Amino acid sequence: MQRSDRRFGLIIFFLVIMIFPLVFTIPFYSRLSQQDVLTRVADYTMNELDYSIFTDWGKGICMHGLLDAYNVTENEKYLSFAQYWVDQSIRTQTADGSFGHGEFKVGDSTAIGLSVLYFLNQTGDRKYRDAAIKHLNYLRSPEQIWVNGSHLEGGLSHTHNRPELWIDHLYMVMPFWAKMGVLLGNDTYINESIHQVYMHLKHLWDPATNLCVHIWSETEGYLDPYLWGRGIGWATAAIARMLDIIPETHANYSYLLDTVLLMLASLGDYQDPVSGLWHTIVNDTSTYLETSCSTLFAYTVAKLYNINATWINAGNKTMAIEAFNAVVQKVDNYGVVHWCTGGTGANPYDVPRTE
Repeated sequence: MQRSDRRFGLIIFFLVIMIFPLVFTIPFYSRLSQQDVLTRVADYTMNELDYSIFTDWGKGICMHGLLDAYNVTENEKYLSFAQYWVDQSIRTQTADGSFGHGEFKVGDSTAIGLSVLYFLNQTGDRKYRDAAIKHLNYLRSPEQIWVNGSHLEGGLSHTHNRPELWIDHLYMVMPFWAKMGVLLGNDTYINESIHQVYMHLKHLWDPATNLCVHIWSETEGYLDPYLWGRGIGWATAAIARMLDIIPETHANYSYLLDTVLLMLASLGDYQDPVSGLWHTIVNDTSTYLETSCSTLFAYTVAKLYNINATWINAGNKTMAIEAFNAVVQKVDNYGVVHWCTGGTGANPYDVPRTE
């Protein structure tokens, strides 16, 4: 098989982080039956993508996915490969603390942050701690958080040059931010991570569906009208991860839990009954069925079930299993996950899927 182009490669790294934890965390599903799928996707991810050109969230998600693959398979090749690229992100970390070395989006490079903390926990090497603290300080700097004269009210802007809130930030940034608070014993950082979730959802929440849209821009007076599936998945998966990080005794723990359960209840109404997938615009059946959002929704259920099984009702469980089975069927013999949308900016939702 020839090396795919970059767009085809995008299909993989969108999905890799999502499939691996599902195999590992759903107790009501057979791990062994999916081991082959996991290794196919992991091997393709490791062998067919050029991570030297990825400076943003793609590399971070892939590395964390490979670490999840290592946790399941105990195959050292995934661990060493991920460590090489995590170390590379530290070597190229900018003076102000970004892992993106030139990336103009503020928080996308934070996606590799949880992998930095993984190796800190595994090795105790101070370079991981120092890099993580430097990056957190970058995120918390006044240059990134829009406060004065802005309706963002302390929200972390997605871009450097104008105040915007993108739902992607919840997944790329907030679990890392919360985990740094736990690691350093700093309640302020934990509170800030939850405040960021609140501020993003305040501007992006759609009360008619109890879901969220993708982008709000103060400068352009723009509120994205679309319920983009993967964006909603970023939000639900981020909150699920944070619930596994933040102490259950935290005053706002119930806010996070109630929010994600409300979103799951709404998502159940939009799952395609035939395929088990969701449409890329979840409330528009004229848009294509899509695998990355479907995997994120299933991952959310699996993660919550793994934290506290009583949170997940029978409907949630069935929804997740049907989605997971549907996605696994879209993995080919090479480890490519099909039916996955490419990168999504402000207005490409109507671009048709090509395979």
